[in-house]
Amino acid sequence: MTRSVFAGLFVASLTFIGLVPSESQAWGLMRRCGHRGASCCADPCAQPCTTAAAQPQYVERTVTCYKQVMKEKEITELITRCVPKEEKYTCTIQVPVWKEEKRKVTHCEQVMKEVEYKVSCYVPQMVKEKQKCVTFQPVSKEVEYECTILVPKTYTEMRKVTFCEYKTEMVTEKVTVCRTIRVPTVDECGRCTYTCQRVSEVVPVTRCVRTPITTVKEMPCTFTRCEPVVQKRKKMVCDYVRSEKEVEVTVCRPVLETRVCKRMVCDIVPVVREVTVKVCSYESQKREGVRCVMVPVTEKVTRKVQICEMVPYTEVVRVPVGGACATTCCNRGHDCCSDDCGHGRHRLFSGGLFRRGHGGCCN
Repeated sequence: MTRSVFAGLFVASLTFIGLVPSESQAWGLMRRCGHRGASCCADPCAQPCTTAAAQPQYVERTVTCYKQVMKEKEITELITRCVPKEEKYTCTIQVPVWKEEKRKVTHCEQVMKEVEYKVSCYVPQMVKEKQKCVTFQPVSKEVEYECTILVPKTYTEMRKVTFCEYKTEMVTEKVTVCRTIRVPTVDECGRCTYTCQRVSEVVPVTRCVRTPITTVKEMPCTFTRCEPVVQKRKKMVCDYVRSEKEVEVTVCRPVLETRVCKRMVCDIVPVVREVTVKVCSYESQKREGVRCVMVPVTEKVTRKVQICEMVPYTEVVRVPVGGACATTCCNRGHDCCSDDCGHGRHRLFSGGLFRRGHGGCCN
């Protein structure tokens, strides 16, 4: 709501300024001091404006500031702690009581006795019987057979054999030989000395050279060759002849028989007897005891804590304030600038919101 009222007043003021010709020409929205050569005093009858730079002035003022100071403070707070306390209590417990009682107990005893029973079993019995027996008798005889064997034979024939013979010759050649000789010389002091020097010379050398000469000759060569030969031979062969005959043999035959046997049998016989046993029963008894109980206790404790406080202090500072505008402008019924330089009634339009130029009376 406040913003809408302020916006309506602002538009109404702009409309009023636009309806006044002199004001719109000198201080209107489209008027810019110093723009395109125009000045604050554009009246042709006006005197030229002279503007001096306003010097800043400083005033000493006393201001109050606050700073943080850590202080120690005693505080009292309630603390709850547990304190052990002994108390008596009564409880009921079960106490075991042992008593002897006589009871009848039945138990089983083992009794051994002999019992007869019948058993069927097979008894072996030897019986003589006649059976046919087949036998094979070996019979040896001589048989002729043919076999192929390899018989070695020696042959002699003429074959060409290559021999290598060497021809020996003595050849004389000249060879460069390097040898060391002693040469008499005179040193730097004029004394005669001998120095060793290597001298190359050509010396005739005779050496033996053997030249291989290949010759082909025919020589008799003896070799052995195996040839197959078929021969007739005899060997002994064993044949088996089958023959049958009756023989008497003893055979074991099983015979079923029933026999009476005896065995030991264990019977279970119940026996009743009296025994004395201990029986445990429980009785309820009341007991008193002492136990430790933790009781909460609340008490006041005073302790010191660190707190932060804002402490005020005064300080003298220098504050810049605006100076008077030394301006001589034309007399147009009002001043170009007020005494406080830009704080007059035309501040809003000349040097305020719509002022965009860099020239004028009060820059």
